[in-house]
Amino acid sequence: MSCMTYEALRRVTPGEIRLLLAITAGLTYGEVARASGPQPGTVARAFERLREKLAPYGGGTKAGLVHWIDTHYEDWANATGIRVSK
Repeated sequence: MSCMTYEALRRVTPGEIRLLLAITAGLTYGEVARASGPQPGTVARAFERLREKLAPYGGGTKAGLVHWIDTHYEDWANATGIRVSK
């Protein structure tokens, strides 16, 4: 797993961070969709894009995404200056 640069961290959007936090809380794609409005298929595609985006940094699987947010959330917040409620 490669170390993420600030530039790479800033490519992750606040909306993507919210999705990652939702799965960290144990929500399914369907539950995320019901909570945030989009269809479950839209949420599944968003996670697929996230897995592709974060695969070089250990986020290539659902478990990897959970690990990524646990490992990189503070670095992301520092790189972007944004805090998303956990």
